[in-house]
Amino acid sequence: MKGVVISGVDPREAIRSILAKALGKKTIRAVLGNRRDQFGFIYPYLFTREEELSDLVPISPVISGYSIATLASWICPEAQVAVLLKPCEARAVVELSKFEQVSLRNVLLMSVECLGTYHVLEFRKMLDRGESPEESLLKSYYERDDSSFREACKICLFPKAPYSDLNLCFIDLGGEGLRIEILSEKGSHFLKELGFKEQELKEGGIPEIIANRREKREEFLRRSRQDLAGPGKIRDFFEDCINCHNCMEACPICFCKECFFDADRYEYVTRRFLVWKPEEGTTPLLEAKVQFHLGRALHMSTSCVMCGLCEQACPKEIKLSEFFFLLAEENQALFNYVPGRDPREQPPIREFYEEELEEYVGGG
Repeated sequence: MKGVVISGVDPREAIRSILAKALGKKTIRAVLGNRRDQFGFIYPYLFTREEELSDLVPISPVISGYSIATLASWICPEAQVAVLLKPCEARAVVELSKFEQVSLRNVLLMSVECLGTYHVLEFRKMLDRGESPEESLLKSYYERDDSSFREACKICLFPKAPYSDLNLCFIDLGGEGLRIEILSEKGSHFLKELGFKEQELKEGGIPEIIANRREKREEFLRRSRQDLAGPGKIRDFFEDCINCHNCMEACPICFCKECFFDADRYEYVTRRFLVWKPEEGTTPLLEAKVQFHLGRALHMSTSCVMCGLCEQACPKEIKLSEFFFLLAEENQALFNYVPGRDPREQPPIREFYEEELEEYVGGG
């Protein structure tokens, strides 16, 4: 793999320096990334001036509110913008491009290596205690300790994005440098414009973390299958759901401007269902909130990047990752599909073949 190594420098400063140089040379028009305010809170921000980048948080300890993947859809296609993303967010942007929600033409995807983030409530508690979530995060990274991160992060198998223009890696360098992996012609051109010379990179990474997470992931999925086995258990799982749709709002893959489950026509259809009396031995109609979760999963599970933002957004603290991760895992395996792997690879929900899945639908 080709790339660039910057040694003997804090990776955060290296990233800020590269982006400041790119803005100064007008290689890019803006940077979409995370910014820290005077109170320590972190939020997405569009940086357009070099001097603003001192507030850029390249390695964010939290994904709060909207994912940057969601905000990437707002970028004007005429402007060259660098987008600083976590691997799950980069994968989501690639998926959104397949549904024509994001144009990758003028977007430079820069994915920052990641072992996980804190829950937004834990992040707030750390600030209240006077701690630095960012420094705590980096310490955990370098010690390979993910015990305090969100549950979704602990079973994530993508510390690096499978597709981006540039992967920004630093964990195995222990805070003493930055390794930039080039994954596209666009990424190569960007670095050459800034005067960097490409070199052949040694294989880097953190395989021991991935091996450990595979085991945790299998246990997580085994437990999920038990907790969600059958209509009765699914009803029990969503018993505390208040049908607020926060999970949908936080999900980077749910991009519809108007959701069927928020529309008046859904209320009308549901009222019609109420006059139907299920015959003895049949399954009664699932209540609206369960229909919502099942319907949402049907639409987005093959493109789900398993970021866990749905669970973080739930005011009732329902373990939504169990539900959506299980369906995503099963459906993606069925089609041998990995979200965010390749922007040219069409998601299963956008393709139809007359002869497929016959073992499930009774064809042949």
